[in-house]
Amino acid sequence: LHMEGLMDELNSVNSSFKMIKKYFDKNRYHFLGDHKIEGENDKIIKEIKDIVDFAIPQIDARIKTGYIILKKNQQILF
Repeated sequence: LHMEGLMDELNSVNSSFKMIKKYFDKNRYHFLGDHKIEGENDKIIKEIKDIVDFAIPQIDARIKTGYIILKKNQQILF
């Protein structure tokens, strides 16, 4: 159940990525006047997107494997 919840959250981030990027582009200098927010830039946002894109199929495969094991053995998975 935890992995399925994580998968839902990753899919939510993935589907809203364009909206998040648009928000950052629009409001980049809003909070601190003309000073760029330290640590927030397009490279970091792209890295987060790449991590999410990599993680989704990995987690999906583990969820499917868990269901196969549960179906075969009818036991609780830890």
